[in-house]
Amino acid sequence: MSIQPILEIEALSLAAKSNERLVNNVSFSLSKGESLGLVGESGSGKSLTLRAILGLLPNGVEQTGGTIKSDVSSAMVFQDPRGALDPLCTVVKQLAEVVYYRQKVSRKTSRVIALELLERLGL
Repeated sequence: MSIQPILEIEALSLAAKSNERLVNNVSFSLSKGESLGLVGESGSGKSLTLRAILGLLPNGVEQTGGTIKSDVSSAMVFQDPRGALDPLCTVVKQLAEVVYYRQKVSRKTSRVIALELLERLGL
C-alpha cells in the first residue's frame, strides 16, 4: 500500500520575463505527516518555489516548465513581515487581495470574505 503524496512537484522551472532562469527542474513530493525543508543560498529560488506552489508568483516571474499537484490548501509565512505587509495599505485590503487571487472571486466578495476571516480571528 503506497501513500499518495499531498504535494507533488515535478521538474518545476521558473524564469523572469527576460528569460533568466530562476528555478530549474526542481522535483519533490510530500506525504501527509511529513515535513520538508528547502535549503539553499540566498537567491537560490526557495521562496519562488513556494510562491509557485501557492500561485503567488511576483510580477515578471512565470512558470516555464513542470507540474504542481496539490490535494491540500496551503499557506506561507513570509520571511520578512515588513516586506510582506504594506504599512500604507490596510490589512483588510491586503487580505482581500490574497482571497481575490486564490479563490478567484470578485473584488467585492473577496473583501467580504477577508472581513469574515478577520472577525473569526477576533481582529
